[in-house]
Amino acid sequence: MSRPAEIVAVDNGDLGGSEPYDRHWKHMHRGCVSTVLRFTGERGRVVLSAFGDGMHAAELVITIE
Repeated sequence: MSRPAEIVAVDNGDLGGSEPYDRHWKHMHRGCVSTVLRFTGERGRVVLSAFGDGMHAAELVITIE
């Protein structure tokens, strides 16, 4: 994850899970993880990356103008 944003929380929807929400990573549950971002008000590009064993790496780019 890169500026101009920060990760607020990460969750995988597993109600029985015990991993905290305030980490920048989470184990997938049924192939899913969601991320809550907070934008800092700065301009620039936000790059959010996801990768793990058994999955294709992915990258989301958001441009803040």
